Amino acid sequence: NNWVLIWLRNFVLLISTLIVFVVIKWWTNRRRRKLINKIPGPYQYPIIGAVPYFIGSPGSNWKRLRNFANKYNPIYKFWIFNLPVVSLLVPEDIEILLSSFNYLNKSVLYEHLEPWLGKGILNSTGTKWRHRRKLVTPAFYANILRQFPEVFAKHSENLAQIIKEKCDNQYININ
Repeated sequence: NNWVLIWLRNFVLLISTLIVFVVIKWWTNRRRRKLINKIPGPYQYPIIGAVPYFIGSPGSNWKRLRNFANKYNPIYKFWIFNLPVVSLLVPEDIEILLSSFNYLNKSVLYEHLEPWLGKGILNSTGTKWRHRRKLVTPAFYANILRQFPEVFAKHSENLAQIIKEKCDNQYININ
């Protein structure tokens, strides 16, 4: 009988802690949420956001995103639980965002890539990203790339041949 009281007390403590955490998170993000909700987008369900729209195959999800883009052009948003996703569709807007050093922070989704990729140029931020970008950028100068047309042609043909052989499959591994 005593263990039931202990279990019940711990359960109530856990639920109370979760509720407090959710309320604090909701309260601290209210300004961000208010600004993001000014951006047009599909109906958002309470708590889960747009999750029901994305239940299905990758192909149907892609079509749904394209429909959102057509309907809400030039910008739209949706929420995945507490995570806002904003899609820019105009190249000039994307250029402003990508060329600014003020917006180098990555989405929390990039944290899921870190176990696979480590902390490289794709998912690093701030000064670490700038330093690595300066190291990599010279490798992509046009004068350097012009030295390797035969290599590009050979590997492009190999890739095209592999894709041709596998084109009957729904998904292919291009490693």
